[in-house]
Amino acid sequence: MEREAIERLAMDSTAGQLNEDAEILLQEYLTEHPETKKWFLDMQKIYNKTQTTFDAKTAFIKQPTANKLYTKLSLVPILRWAAVIAIAVTLGAAAGRWSKPEAPQKQQQITASSDMITKSQGIRLDDISEGFWRDKVMAMLNSSPAKIHRDYISGPSLWEKYNKYKGEQL
Repeated sequence: MEREAIERLAMDSTAGQLNEDAEILLQEYLTEHPETKKWFLDMQKIYNKTQTTFDAKTAFIKQPTANKLYTKLSLVPILRWAAVIAIAVTLGAAAGRWSKPEAPQKQQQITASSDMITKSQGIRLDDISEGFWRDKVMAMLNSSPAKIHRDYISGPSLWEKYNKYKGEQL
């Protein structure tokens, strides 16, 4: 028999994977061929040493389930999740604070009389009677002066708003 076949049989025999008949035939062959018995014993030693090392490295896996639970519930993953949640809450609070709409300022309401609009536009409203249609024409002619002059309303600049916000945070 070749050396590779003897070594494979040695590993199977040591692992207990050969049936009784194959084991008997192997032992008879080894007694008749002493040079192959040396190969067989060398492979058994290697297999036993490997199995011992493997068992030593995996001994922590074979611990009772209570210890496994403690290992899984270590403090590091909990701290990682706590850090993620803290960062998310901080970013959410900051985004909510900065995206909050400002309180509406009181706008100056400018009302235009029909005489003022008709004079500036050169339109005669004498033909239109009082009521819905006159109000409709007036609304169309009145171009909402509060929106037009909104740019000219004085108020704090963006930089002043930022400094005020920064002062609130301290």
